[in-house]
Amino acid sequence: MIRLLVLSVAAAAATAAPSMATVAAPSIVDLSKAPKVGTTNKNYASWTIDSSYNRGFVHTDFSNINLLAAATDLAPSTIRFGGGGNDYLSYQPYSGCNSLADNDTFVCLNSSHFGKLHDMAVNSGTDFIFGVSYDMVTACNENSAYVWKPDAALAMVKSIVAAKQKIWGFE
Repeated sequence: MIRLLVLSVAAAAATAAPSMATVAAPSIVDLSKAPKVGTTNKNYASWTIDSSYNRGFVHTDFSNINLLAAATDLAPSTIRFGGGGNDYLSYQPYSGCNSLADNDTFVCLNSSHFGKLHDMAVNSGTDFIFGVSYDMVTACNENSAYVWKPDAALAMVKSIVAAKQKIWGFE
């Protein structure tokens, strides 16, 4: 039997001293007889890898056995590859970017680094959500005239499909 202990504290009259309160007798509610209100996704445990340069993304070895073991211990889970850093991502299959130029406002996601990140997720039993780049630099330069262009993201998706990689979702 699942039980929930309910304690009720009622505030004393407005004129009473702030420290005075009345406590009702505890009630026990049998939750096993209550209707189901929802379920939790089995992969509810989730974690994020942000590609920000200053968080060390470009220097992380996603094939490291210790990192794989840690990710596996979280399974089943969902990894979200996203965050503020992903707004500065440039996708190598689309742009031909150079990883040597990485800095706080530019991160090149080359195919080999993405492959290792993807493989870590797959090999650890983790669903992978990919946060696409908003292209923050262009957005800041164009201000209110900015309109997101899907070309780079589409090229990235095509390269993922061509490599037969599995992505659970995009955001």
